[in-house]
Amino acid sequence: MDKSVADIIIKIANQKLSNAALDNLVSFKVNASIGVTSIAKLNFFDNAAELQGNASFAIGKSIQISIGAEQQATIVFEGDITRIDYMFNNAGIGVGGETY
Repeated sequence: MDKSVADIIIKIANQKLSNAALDNLVSFKVNASIGVTSIAKLNFFDNAAELQGNASFAIGKSIQISIGAEQQATIVFEGDITRIDYMFNNAGIGVGGETY
């Protein structure tokens, strides 16, 4: 399934991530199976520290990932942020998260 960033809606603590944050989304992966806890992993470049400085992007906050046009978006994941990782390299600062 090919989707553009415009087709992805991420809400943290019931607030949509800004377009600037979505523009820095490197990847996201949702693993869901019947009878097993669903897991989502997201990776962002965060050189402007938009996510690092955002109080709502914190462990324990709710997260919802949807795909599709806003009025017809399908929720592919709902859970809570359980881990935040910071990565520093030549490409800049990265933020990754794991949610259940």
